[in-house]
Amino acid sequence: MKKIFALVMSLVLVLCSANTAFALKDNTVKSGRTGGVLIQQGTSLKSNLPKTLESDSALPEYYSSLDEGYVTSVKDQDEQNTCILFSSTAAMETALLINGYGEYDLSEEYGNYWSSTRKDGTGWQRDRVNMGAFPYTGYGYLTSGGVVEESLFPYMSRTEEYFENFGDIEPLFYAGGIKVICEDDITVENMKESIMRYGGVVSSFAFSGKYMEKNNNAFFCGDALGDDELASLGHSVYVIGWDDNYSKENFLESSQPNNNGAWLIKNSWGTFYDYIWISYEDKYLGSDLFGGNFAVTDVIKNHSCNELLNIDTYGTIYSMNFEGTVIDPYDVTFINTFDFSKEMPSISNVQFTTDNVGADYDIYYIQTDNGVPTDDETRWVKLAQGQIPYNGTHNISFDPYIVPDSQGAIGVRIISNDDNLASIGCCEWLGDSGNYQFLPRTQDNRSFIKSGNESLGLTEYYNYLDDDLGGNFSIRVLANVQQGDADKNGEINVNDVTNVQKYCVKIITLTEENIDVADVNNDGVVNVRDATLVQMYIAKMIESFS
Repeated sequence: MKKIFALVMSLVLVLCSANTAFALKDNTVKSGRTGGVLIQQGTSLKSNLPKTLESDSALPEYYSSLDEGYVTSVKDQDEQNTCILFSSTAAMETALLINGYGEYDLSEEYGNYWSSTRKDGTGWQRDRVNMGAFPYTGYGYLTSGGVVEESLFPYMSRTEEYFENFGDIEPLFYAGGIKVICEDDITVENMKESIMRYGGVVSSFAFSGKYMEKNNNAFFCGDALGDDELASLGHSVYVIGWDDNYSKENFLESSQPNNNGAWLIKNSWGTFYDYIWISYEDKYLGSDLFGGNFAVTDVIKNHSCNELLNIDTYGTIYSMNFEGTVIDPYDVTFINTFDFSKEMPSISNVQFTTDNVGADYDIYYIQTDNGVPTDDETRWVKLAQGQIPYNGTHNISFDPYIVPDSQGAIGVRIISNDDNLASIGCCEWLGDSGNYQFLPRTQDNRSFIKSGNESLGLTEYYNYLDDDLGGNFSIRVLANVQQGDADKNGEINVNDVTNVQKYCVKIITLTEENIDVADVNNDGVVNVRDATLVQMYIAKMIESFS
């Protein structure tokens, strides 16, 4: 087979076996409470976190997102193996605070349902009641499933009916960007920078009560543990701060690190070890053994005037390249086709995943002929360009573009500047020899590859490999109505001002969706102030309504 697969989060080959992580049955923690990550046997036990910082580092010796007001209250996963859903949701709640959306109590159970096996057999092959999950399961839930409030979908609701398409619940937000911190670049300094910038990092470690100093909530494991033990101890948490001077004396006398310094983590066991200090020298925190680490870099607000279009349903499972398949595997345009027929005249953001850090990218709107993207690049419109800043998912914004057709395509061109092949995130099956951990809901003939003057349909590629499960590229596009475009025709002009004025004096009525667009200052009402702001925007007295 010519396709080269690499797991986006952990870089573990698909042929490695996996076991579900459950809690060790001891007198410290109830069975099930630490479960929630899948351990990859045969992977590297290397952890780079014990590396010390250079003496001239500009990062402070102490930082806490909790002190800064960016951390929501500690939740309780109770008996279920859902720690990855709790740590991921905690990251999203912090991202909302940092991005100015206020404090939310989001539903972990919604994510638990989203990441369980659906009635049609697709999705993560896990039982929501007693089975753990990969960190990139939580990552996919945030970017693809979105988040809702706890009151709408309470934890451990014991509802037996699975939500097939979640059509009854509209997400409030999606994670726009995800920074993945893999084994190759997980240093203390990188972790600290990510915590300061994004509020925290979702990570995992091997928890056992025998390494916990209970009076100080201080944890350090320096021992090499066996596979059987590790398979029962994996626990996902949210790292929210650090203290370079946290004394090594605070840890168990029988198990102390060589140096001071510890991470502050937010846990998900209620008041039981709600916050824990974990030594920089802990053997497993941050290790790729449990599937990698990630931070939420930005968010997408979902409302009546936005629609996040996608064809992959579940999010990125692989980073996929095409060595030996295309003319130049270092310069490839990855394409998804979309239905733009709904009343959303413009697009403003494209989301995609890649591990090509430092590569150049171009984003195009591409016209289609009978559902197939045209090879004629004179009919391609460049929407954005830039350089990939980190490994993970990127939410690229650009000036609103009015879509000219009801059917069209979005292309993401990746141009590698090093020895790494151009890659894109793909929603693909995960497993081997019929033992699947994830099954996609593939839409055939919707994803395409172009390199040089040659094009290839992803469905055609899978057929060539005798792969009847297939997959789609995880490229999404945010379709919307521009704020201020009250008549929703794709342009902001004097007609929109007139409509707002007529609404204010009750000459006309506006639908709820039109009101959302007309309320340009987002104060909850449409009035003369909104009409004035639209006039100022048309006259170029202001560049935006924010």
